[in-house]
Amino acid sequence: MLTEQWEAVHDAAGAIAALAQLAHEPLAPEIAALPRRAARIGGWTYEMTAHGIEDLAAFMQPGLRALLALTAKGQDTTAAALTLWREFHTARTALLELSEAG
Repeated sequence: MLTEQWEAVHDAAGAIAALAQLAHEPLAPEIAALPRRAARIGGWTYEMTAHGIEDLAAFMQPGLRALLALTAKGQDTTAAALTLWREFHTARTALLELSEAG
C-alpha cells in the first residue's frame, strides 16, 4: 500500500513538473525503494515515513487539481506549479534523509 501511494505521489509530481515546464525526472531506484527501505528499518522510521508520504499526498493531489482547473481556464500556472514542485522536492528529500538516518 505504501509503495503504491509513493508511486502515485510521484505521478502527481510528474504532472506538476510538466505544468512548471520542467524536464521529466526519472524515478531513481534509491528513491523508488523508500517504502521498502523504511519497512525494513521498521519502528518509528517506518511510521514517520508513512505519515510523510500521506502528508505529501494530502497537499499534492488538491494542488494538482487546482493547477489543472486553472490550466483548463487558460491561465498560466507555471509559477504556482514550480512552487508546488519545490515543496514536493523539499518534503521528499526530508523523507529520504529520514530513512537514511534510521
